[in-house]
Amino acid sequence: MSGRQLTYIIPKQSHGSHSLRVYFESEINGEIVTSNELYYEFIFIDESSQNTIIASSFNKTTANQYDAIAIPFRVYTPQSSTTAIAIYLNGNIVSQQTVDRT
Repeated sequence: MSGRQLTYIIPKQSHGSHSLRVYFESEINGEIVTSNELYYEFIFIDESSQNTIIASSFNKTTANQYDAIAIPFRVYTPQSSTTAIAIYLNGNIVSQQTVDRT
């Protein structure tokens, strides 16, 4: 490992949830080697917007039948510290909760 740090300033984004995927490629002895991918979800807040933002860093595309899957998410509502949500599965509500910003 080189121990080097790379800093990148993310320019101002629109109000909402935005994704960032980071990976590196290097050519070693004529072969392209790709690092693992890092995936982040960011919330950018525009003080003039009252729109609720939902963000999730969940990015799996496959799962085994009957596996329990934890889907992390965050809900930001500008005018409230809590938000009522509904979780749907195949168009049917399976859970209703009130969640805070964490």
